[in-house]
Amino acid sequence: ADLGAANVVKKPVVVEELGDLVNGVDDVDPSGVISLNGVKGQTATYYIETKAGTQGSVYVDKWEYKNRRALEVAKIFEGTGNAGKIGDLPVGYLHAVTIANEREYAMIVAKGVRSYKFALTQPYNNITIDEVTAQAVLKRIAARADL
Repeated sequence: ADLGAANVVKKPVVVEELGDLVNGVDDVDPSGVISLNGVKGQTATYYIETKAGTQGSVYVDKWEYKNRRALEVAKIFEGTGNAGKIGDLPVGYLHAVTIANEREYAMIVAKGVRSYKFALTQPYNNITIDEVTAQAVLKRIAARADL
């Protein structure tokens, strides 16, 4: 099974929107599809080399819910800040988190029975892209995504 997560954001978009913030962007690395309580998910990751020469990533989580009610019950926007809209779709930003040795900045968009998380990660002890910049880049990437 494939949810098409690798087609949500194309590599040229990631390369263009990150620009000279990074040294390079690898080809997409899609995950398999997981199913959790009837919700299907897939991740597409673009590994990046930061200006510090360390590895980070830009990734998209794509989730498909059984119906609109299942999406509402998931409360995907709970705890997010208002990041405006892309077209008529609300965008929520997640507060920066540190997971293991990575700092992650992310935002969420929902359309129909699908939700998308756009995230940027980098080593927490070697931040080269600050939160404000990361959120702006992620919103531009989300705006150019095939939702």
